[in-house]
Amino acid sequence: MMTGIMTQLIACLAVLVSSSFAYCSPGQHDLIAVHDSVGPVIDASENSRFNLFPQDIGFLSGRIFKVSTATWRLQLLGNNAGQPWMVMQRLSDIDIRRLRRRISKVNELLARGKNPELNSPLRKIDLDSAFDPSLAVELKLADGSNLHGHIKSVDSEKIEFTTLGGAVSTLPAAQITAILSPKGELQNGQFVRYDPNNIRLFFGATGRSLRGGEGNISNFYVFFPTVGVGISDNFMVAGGISLLPSSPKQLFYISPKIRLASKKNLDLAAGMVYMGVPGRFDLGAAYTSLSLGNPLGGITLGAAVPFSVGGEMESFVAFMFGAEKQVSGTVKFITENWLFTGGNPSEQSILLLSAGFRFIGNLLTVGLGFVTFEELLHDEGGFPIVPWLDFSLSFGRKL
Repeated sequence: MMTGIMTQLIACLAVLVSSSFAYCSPGQHDLIAVHDSVGPVIDASENSRFNLFPQDIGFLSGRIFKVSTATWRLQLLGNNAGQPWMVMQRLSDIDIRRLRRRISKVNELLARGKNPELNSPLRKIDLDSAFDPSLAVELKLADGSNLHGHIKSVDSEKIEFTTLGGAVSTLPAAQITAILSPKGELQNGQFVRYDPNNIRLFFGATGRSLRGGEGNISNFYVFFPTVGVGISDNFMVAGGISLLPSSPKQLFYISPKIRLASKKNLDLAAGMVYMGVPGRFDLGAAYTSLSLGNPLGGITLGAAVPFSVGGEMESFVAFMFGAEKQVSGTVKFITENWLFTGGNPSEQSILLLSAGFRFIGNLLTVGLGFVTFEELLHDEGGFPIVPWLDFSLSFGRKL
């Protein structure tokens, strides 16, 4: 049974990894006409006739690109009260069929001399949540390049874009494959991307959370894989099972986390970690974590208490102090330190120290560091540190 579970987990990880790379690659980007009655570019008059998208937000044009066999990408351009906007959404096969049915139904009614009476658009667009003109955006282009900056103006065929460095470019709308809210900051004229694995330090959780629809695959020491998924912008769940060779029983673990507060330089979260080996032991702890600063540099304070150890309560408290500092666009220094206090004054406290670096890619991060504690430091016959190794692969980024 355990072998079957391990096989299923490995298969799931393989699917997630392959789908992640497929989604993030430039891939297919073919402009299509969703119906014979509209052209490849849906203009304002066609939108008015079929009422596909809201008409009171300054709609100028719409395009649909084929991404894969059952996935399409919708691009909308407009100007609302002098403010240019651009929205991109992922469409499913069901969405495409709905668009085609709406157009066919309207055509049929018009051919019979009847008024279609379309009271509401087929797809709703909320500009307040989809576009904030005060924030920089990241544009992904069909050639695989990325631009960071602000949309200056749009018309039905193109956009004028000002990069963070001040350069102004005119881009054909058909060459834009995605518009994202970038995770990062401008430093010395260069855009520095946030660490995509900023939900934790080495092991301990930060106050940050995955956004809804985001996920990551992490692995500690090769044998401890974990999959995390953002259920909403403030709630995520992670879990996994060990892959220890030749072991008849494996360790399983699950860790939900809810973000309680999120401001510019403050994130507060609470969660739990539950792990165990069936028939041998279980261990649970509830924790809270406060991160001050941002993923480029800041500190994290945390505390954890047990809620279950083999069905019995244990009385200890663990305190965490961590810090992170991104020293370049691809390297971050991390330190994570824990103090485990005993249940009474006679029990000895344990101080665990760790430090190292995380190497940051667009989606993949690799952590290398060391872990030590007092007994190791005073053990003359052994090595005073334990190496640390982890990696994380992000997937499911939003358009």
